[in-house]
Amino acid sequence: MYEGYTHFISGMADGVDLDFAWYVRSLSSNFEGIILESALPYPLRPSSISSEEDCLRRTLVCESEKVTAVSPKYFSGCMQKRNRYMVDNSDLVLAVWNGEKRGGTWYTIDYALKKGKPVRYIMLKDISPEYSTIDKDLLAENVREMIEKEERLCRLETDEYR
Repeated sequence: MYEGYTHFISGMADGVDLDFAWYVRSLSSNFEGIILESALPYPLRPSSISSEEDCLRRTLVCESEKVTAVSPKYFSGCMQKRNRYMVDNSDLVLAVWNGEKRGGTWYTIDYALKKGKPVRYIMLKDISPEYSTIDKDLLAENVREMIEKEERLCRLETDEYR
């Protein structure tokens, strides 16, 4: 945002993806023109809420300016397809990485580098404990507010996305 980027894509996976999306959404009121895009491997199911992360994901998807489901249903490579979509549609890739050259994050970094995309690394070992996770009490309060707002304003159908 401070460097002029206005379109942010989150893969909406548990953990860092949801933290990132929540952070972008929380700052969007201070910055004009901010777009949060939810890149989903497949459409959310209406009854797929079984955890706090599921509630947060559904709410953030509902509040996103753009939602893209890259596959009509789950298949074994749908997460990688979603990651390629995010790289292909990004000017800059932010990677929160543990340094291991295996797994989904490494696959995405490697793909981005092969595509000539700039990658900024946030190394997990370099993050101090006080900044490694968002404030869980604040998150819980915001999740409750988002769920209430979602119940009032947002009705997602299985295959309907903006």
